[in-house]
This record gives sequence, C-alpha cells and structure tokens, in this order.
Amino acid sequence: MPGFLTDTTPNMSSHRGYEIDSWLKECKAECNYIIIDDLDTENFNHHQLERLIVVNPFTGLDEDVADKAIAILNHPINNETKNKNSMGDINHIKDLLSQVMYGNTEDKNVPQRLLQRKMILGAITGDVIGSFYEFCNVKTTEFPLFREGSNYTDDTVMTIAVADWLLSCNRVALTLRKWGNRYIAAGYGEMFYNWLQSENPQPYNSFGNGSAMRVSYVGWAFDTLEKTLDMAKHSAEVSHNHPEGIKGAQAIAACVFLARTGKSKQEIKEYIETTFGYDLSRTCDEIRPGYKFNETCQGSVPEAIVAFLDSHDFEDAIRLAISLGGDSDTIGAMTGAIAEAYYGEVPEAIAEEVLTRLPNDFIEIMLQFSQKFVK
Repeated sequence: MPGFLTDTTPNMSSHRGYEIDSWLKECKAECNYIIIDDLDTENFNHHQLERLIVVNPFTGLDEDVADKAIAILNHPINNETKNKNSMGDINHIKDLLSQVMYGNTEDKNVPQRLLQRKMILGAITGDVIGSFYEFCNVKTTEFPLFREGSNYTDDTVMTIAVADWLLSCNRVALTLRKWGNRYIAAGYGEMFYNWLQSENPQPYNSFGNGSAMRVSYVGWAFDTLEKTLDMAKHSAEVSHNHPEGIKGAQAIAACVFLARTGKSKQEIKEYIETTFGYDLSRTCDEIRPGYKFNETCQGSVPEAIVAFLDSHDFEDAIRLAISLGGDSDTIGAMTGAIAEAYYGEVPEAIAEEVLTRLPNDFIEIMLQFSQKFVK
C-alpha cells in the first residue's frame, strides 16, 4: 500500500500481530506499510503500534483515517526508503484502503454492508436508547430515539460478557468480571460493583434486574427451552442467586427463545404466566401512570414483557418500554431483546445509530456470536 493488493496473511495465529510478522518474514517483504484494523492494540506487537490505525468498522474509513495513513506512508519509520508512489490525495487513499479492508466495490457504505451480517442487537439497542431517559423519564411514546447523551451502559457491557462466556465456555463469573473491570465506569449498582472488585466474589442473594438485562444471548444459543432455562439460571446465580433474580433471567431468556422459534404472543404470554407467575394481564397504558423506578426483577421484568406484548413492531416496542418510565435502559434492553427475536431484526437505521456508539471489542464479540449461533 498504496498500489495494489499483493497477498493476504494466512490465518497463522489468533494474535493478529504475530500473523502479520509471520507473513512479512515468510515473504521476505521489505516495504513501508500500515496496518488498519478494528481490533484493539493488545492484538498487535509493540513494534507495530507506530503503523497501526484502529478503526470502527461501522463508521469505516473517513478523512481522519486517510490523513493518518498518508502521514505514515509519507514519513517512513526507522529511516525506510520513502516510495514516491506513497503520495496521493485523500480520496485516492480512501479508495485504496477501502478495497483492502472491504473488497473492490463501489459501495463504500460500510455500516449498510456489514449489517447484512445478522447480529443480535435488540437488548443493546434498548439499552442505548433508554440510557438518556433512565434519569429523565418520559411518560409518552413520542420522544427522540437518540440524544446527544445516548450511549451504552452496564447493561450492554454485561450482555457482551454473557455472549463472550457462551463463545469461550470459560467460567461465567470470570468472564463477567473481565468485561466489568475493563469497563468499570459503565454504571453498575453498588453491590455488583463490589462483586466485580472483590478478590473472592460470591453470590450476594440479589434479585436485582441485572440478571435479566444481561441474559438475552442465552435465548439464541441453544436448541431446546430446557437447556435455555438451565443456562439462564447458570448465568444469573454467580451473583443474583435469589430465586427472583434467577426467575427474571429465565423469563427473559425463555421469551427470546420462544419468540425466535415462532411462538405467538399469546403462547409466550401463557407460558410466562404459567411458569413464572408474572401478571401480564395489564397494558402499558395501565402500568404507565403509577409506575416508578424499580430495579428488582419482579418490579421490571413483567413490565418489559408487557411492552413487547403491546407492540406492533420493534421500534414501537422500544418506545412503549421507555414510556413506562423507571429503569428505562434496563427495561428497554429486556424488551428490545424479545422484540428483535419476535419481529426478526432491528431496523437498519436504528441499528446503524447504535453500532456507531459501540467499542470495537463489543462488535467483534457480536459478530463472533452470530457466526457461531445465529442460523
């Protein structure tokens, strides 16, 4: 680069930096090069960091990335010979970089193309949209979906952690703590924060809705309802081992499983009421006027399910969930998880807005999960 694509690195290692070094050594390549990737710096070797440009694949190549690429190519590292062909205008460089990263195509709309890869985004979408309204409740469905302060919270971090646990088969507590401490300022409750920081974390008999807001990927990962319920329990009880905490996680996971396997709303409603004893007879209009902030499973999981049952599409489900007030991001996450499974997808325009607000390592886990579990 620039010029033409001569080869691709073999899949020699799970560590991208070693893969690149192996290719350079094998090919005896002597060139001025740059590395453009969506992985964090920990995936590369120290001597490569001067050449590395980390990008978000859903915002793609922009003028800032092109400027950085030109700067590296125009000022060879370690006194390497500057190739006169390394000069070029920004648009030319962007085209070349885009061909390397995304294929030789005239369509440079990276978010749209990558969204063709099915990703599970419902819970995270509900969290991002609800984040602004958690402490600024609205009691109406007429509100902007995205505000300047809309962002992911602890609900998303722990949802990603559960997805990583399902992918890696590591101990669930270990994986939750890895992600929780990586994003320690995401807004955890006091008891869960202490659990993350503890040298010897133990379940603390919680019935908070943290067990239910993180569980949605479990509903996609298994072929039977029985296995889904068992793994939902396992995901919850490492911290939220109160019966209500476990029940909340199982109820949301069961809703996701039943919705994605083609059950009707009436069938989902009857199963949840019969199995878990939740009252789903109320409507959002009946809940909304007197509903207040409630972080317990028993005080938020039924409301989130009702918002889904009352809805007519994904966006309507999210709007109904947020309109109830209370713990808006978590209710939005739970409702969004079920609504995506039932309606089939998060609308593309909404998904694009959400994806641009997520760190690269979240997106990597989401893509890996979809590749493994989503048919």
